[in-house]
Amino acid sequence: MLQRFVNLSSLTNWFVPDSHQPTEETEMRLELRPLGEDDFRRGFLETLSGLAAVDLTPEQAEEIWKTRTTAGIHTAVALTGGRVIGTASLLVEKKCIHRGGLVGHIEDVAIHADFRRRGVGTRLVDHLTALAVSLDC
Repeated sequence: MLQRFVNLSSLTNWFVPDSHQPTEETEMRLELRPLGEDDFRRGFLETLSGLAAVDLTPEQAEEIWKTRTTAGIHTAVALTGGRVIGTASLLVEKKCIHRGGLVGHIEDVAIHADFRRRGVGTRLVDHLTALAVSLDC
């Protein structure tokens, strides 16, 4: 079972062990953290293109990222060896129902093709779920 950490103040260097028994082939140490400026040149766009064509330069993508960040969208990345191999985003929405409560939506989960089926997506989703809980979603 995955461990859940709910008292996150940020998305910095957080690691959640998988429930599977790691093997030499699947064991991988990941750095999970917020998307940063350098990540657009470390494989973020290539990883994201596993969902759909990106067709943006790193500079154009950075401008979109700044707008999304200002809007309160939390994008996390998974890195190994300094390379972005996974990403996912948490959108927090204030509802008119549930007494104006917050709801988190996890979207755009993308894992680089070379790293799929190794628990990277699970770790990212678990990471953002814990963030959502810490934000009272």
